[in-house]
Amino acid sequence: MHNHATQRGEPLGAEGALDGFVRVAGGLRSDMTRGLLDFWTALRGRCGGLPTRAMVEPAAIGSRILPHIFLCEYLDDGGVLIRLQGSYLGSRAYQALTGQRIGPKSFGGNSSAILSIYNAVRALERPIGTHERSMRPDCPVIVAEVLHTPLAAEPGGPARFVLGALDRIDEADPASAEGALWGRFAVKLVDPL
Repeated sequence: MHNHATQRGEPLGAEGALDGFVRVAGGLRSDMTRGLLDFWTALRGRCGGLPTRAMVEPAAIGSRILPHIFLCEYLDDGGVLIRLQGSYLGSRAYQALTGQRIGPKSFGGNSSAILSIYNAVRALERPIGTHERSMRPDCPVIVAEVLHTPLAAEPGGPARFVLGALDRIDEADPASAEGALWGRFAVKLVDPL
């Protein structure tokens, strides 16, 4: 298990930032999400604080993980804009979201749950992992492991971006064993640290 903490980071669920989410025992299962966590942790070690967006060099992430990557930006009006998404997200997760805001148009009725995860990453300034199950009429059931890591715009600044990775996981995976009981969209927290 990884043992990483951010400079101002708090325990997962501190001060009610993630109330209402079910916790899953264990850590990250996907090589893609674990690889991004290792990359983010190395950046944090180099700068001694919250890594900045300028520190992210795609070649350093690795060609195997890059298709699973997404980058989002916190907007001044409280919204979150999806700046880019890797090719895996469009082809395997059935979503083409680059340039869209997280909201009802992009995520339907699930947008408030998704935004609460982004808001928690910003408030806690630490990585947050999730297992997410989504059922839509236009695609098969998707069970994904998602890692959200905070990035600052400038050294010493607050979280302004989220660099994340998404990978589908097997519904029979022990961390998602309760999947059959979830509704149309459900999120379970995975503490990556």
